[in-house]
Amino acid sequence: METTMLDTFAPVLLLILGIVALFIEITIIPGFGVVGLVGVGLTIWGAVTAINAYGAIWGGVSVVVALALAALAAWAFFRSKGARRLIREEKIEGPSSHVATLGHLVGKAGVAVSDLRPSGIAVIEGTRYDVLGEGTFIHKGDAVKVVRLETNSIIVIKAE
Repeated sequence: METTMLDTFAPVLLLILGIVALFIEITIIPGFGVVGLVGVGLTIWGAVTAINAYGAIWGGVSVVVALALAALAAWAFFRSKGARRLIREEKIEGPSSHVATLGHLVGKAGVAVSDLRPSGIAVIEGTRYDVLGEGTFIHKGDAVKVVRLETNSIIVIKAE
């Protein structure tokens, strides 16, 4: 059986395409989706093909070299000007949540302007807030009282 140029370079091509797909998934496309799965599949297929084509030692060497080159490319990319445009560098000062600045609302009364099942809208001290009812269903127009603040929520109960 005669070996063609494609047979010789197919494992390397599969490894490169798989790593490029993974690189695109990591740097450009948010999340882990189809491109990432294709990248993993091509990389595994390339590794298996390399081991079958070159033997265990040279197949393993080609996989290690491909992964090292991918790591080098990622390192170079993240140090480039293009990557710096994608990464926000300014620091956020102060509380990380706007709810942290609303501590003065705890204990205040208000009125539900929508049904709270459990979330909805209430007016407290003349300002509309997204709130989360604790416990029972709260009807539109019922009086509410702020009992506590959580990370991103103002927790209210039905006032008596």
